[in-house]
Amino acid sequence: ATQLILAVALPYFLLLVVLGVRAMRAHSGSLLAQETTAAWLRRRDRVSSPLDRAYPPGFELYVLVPCLHEAVVISATVDRLLDEPGAHIVVIDDGSTDATGAQALAAADRRWARDRVHLLRRDLPQARQGKGAALNAGLEYVRAQVELHGGEADRTVICVMDADGRLSPGAAAGALA
Repeated sequence: ATQLILAVALPYFLLLVVLGVRAMRAHSGSLLAQETTAAWLRRRDRVSSPLDRAYPPGFELYVLVPCLHEAVVISATVDRLLDEPGAHIVVIDDGSTDATGAQALAAADRRWARDRVHLLRRDLPQARQGKGAALNAGLEYVRAQVELHGGEADRTVICVMDADGRLSPGAAAGALA
């Protein structure tokens, strides 16, 4: 009986895998697009998750993402960071010659979150002075934003994420809880 079940189940499983891969490729073409689609489906179908928690009242979260020639990965990173409720993402494009900045803003537009994604473009000769210089420019930008909007520096949390990094869902909210 067990062999009969395996003889029927295994080909059925393989058929479903092949059809699923074909459907995803026909729909979206690339593995990155497939990952983005899968993430959207997970968000759509979730009932409760760590993302449902908010930070303590009055705190602002800014995530600095320094990048140079990261057009291939920045869109997925911005999309994942936008899962953090209320987080502001500051993409620091340190003089890229590819479409890094455009990809970051396109990710924000797809999520209707342009107000939460800030692109700080550094051009030569200030650009390409190292990650520290890019992060310092991002920190100055955040300070100016907090002051402009009447925020409090001691209630502003600043995180740093690599352009190809992944933040666990709800990590920032969990750290502030």
